[in-house]
This record gives sequence, structure tokens and C-alpha cells, in this order.
Amino acid sequence: MSRRTRARGLAAAAGLLLVAGCGTHSGQATWDGQTNPDASRTPFGVDPVQLLSQAPGATTAAGSARLATTITVATTAAHLVVAGTGVEDFAGRTYQLTATLTGVQTGTLEVRSTGGLHYVKPPSATASALSHGKAWIAFDPAKAGGVPGLAELAQVAQDPTAAILLLPCVSQTVSRVGQEDVHGQPSTHYAVTLDLANTSRLGPDQQPTATALAKQLGTTTLPVDVWVDAQGRVTRYTQTVSPATSGETIATTVDLYDYETPATVTAPAAAETHRVA
Repeated sequence: MSRRTRARGLAAAAGLLLVAGCGTHSGQATWDGQTNPDASRTPFGVDPVQLLSQAPGATTAAGSARLATTITVATTAAHLVVAGTGVEDFAGRTYQLTATLTGVQTGTLEVRSTGGLHYVKPPSATASALSHGKAWIAFDPAKAGGVPGLAELAQVAQDPTAAILLLPCVSQTVSRVGQEDVHGQPSTHYAVTLDLANTSRLGPDQQPTATALAKQLGTTTLPVDVWVDAQGRVTRYTQTVSPATSGETIATTVDLYDYETPATVTAPAAAETHRVA
């Protein structure tokens, strides 16, 4: 697998997390294939579709949390695993993540997002010419598309928790898998399908993103698994996809835990950073 192919795979994995949240859901839901679901089996005693639709708001209302994420990009010939931990301040939309790369590429990758800029410290062995000899590359994500070679880094630097904003697009069929602990937090595990075709539930700025994701996947349905705690907050989100044109299988897991942990994110030192865009 070439370096360019590896970069595309990593960018695709991060790109699957970009879709912003959908609107609220209404109508009669099903619960394990039955109408009039047993609402007492969900936190808050509400319809499971309503619970999952509201989970992004309950999650971000906590203010901050620790996070762990694993992205595995696999082909018939090779694989790349990106496993990292960090912290995020939901209100300030700031986060930082340190990840280890194994497989066809190895090393440590660091990401910080604060003050409207993304900062990426790539593995030393694959440091981009964009860095001009500096350890960190800084850029405005809104301008990244206009800089050759920056698109992959922009995708990698995206908010790892953005995937949960898809949950208001949950379809009307929800299955309760069972009760499980996630990082010591009792959680209810749901298997659901997200419906990317209902772009009317999105704001005007978000609709093109949902359409682009569906095009990338070659389908408007996206099966995911979600774990929710007793406060209605997401503790784990997983999905496995095979984009229509890439020949890859991309498995993503995002865990959120230790809610309300202080999350202070600072920019790297200016002397160690090259501003690209």
C-alpha cells in the first residue's frame, strides 16, 4: 500500500465522522420489531428513538469528557490502526488527542483544536513538507480545501466525537442489545440504523454534508451501535463501513467517559508551529 493510499484511507476514516446533527424525530417507533415499545426499559422512561435523538444534547450539556477512539482501516492486503485518547470541551468546541499508529504506518500523531484552528503533529517519519521543518502544522479548517496536501490532515484533525451528532437521524426501528459497562459506567447498548436520506431534518449548512456521506458510502442507511448511560449521554459509538469506491473497511469506535473532567486545550508554542492556512 502506497503512502498516498494510506493517507486516503485515514482521511476516509475521519471523514465518516463529519456529518452534523439532524433534526428531531417523530412518529410511531418500533422496539425490537414491536410497536408501542416498553418505554420503562430506557433511561428517563421515554421512547428509545426519542432517547437516542436527544442523546447528543444530553452529551454536550455535560460540558466536557475524556475520550478514546480507535479507527481501523483494512484492505485485503494491509491495515492501519489509529488508537488515541484525549479530552474535549463541548461548549468551547476544543479538544486534544494523542494517537498511536500501527500497521502499514507507525508512530505517534497529536491533534489539538482551539481558537478556531486545528494543530496536527504528524509522526516524525512521515512529517509533511507543509511543516517547513516545524513539529506542528496549524490551519483554519474552513480554508484547508484550498491548500494542496492539506485535505488529509484536515480530515484527521476533525472532532472525534462529531459522529454522535448523527443520532437524531435514527430510523424508527431500534433494538436494545442489553446492559453493559463502558469505562465503569453502566450503559444501555442499542443497535440502530441512521437514515441519511432525510436531509430535511438537517439545517441548510448540514444537508450537503449528509448527502456527501451517503454518496461516499453508496447507501443512505448507516447501521451503528450506541451505548447510553442513565443520564442519556453517549458512552460509546461504533460503526463499520465499506465506502463504495475505496476497497476498504473502516471500523470506528468512540468512547466518552469521566464526564465533566476539566478540558484545557492550549495551542503549541509558536516557535514549533508552521501556519499553513
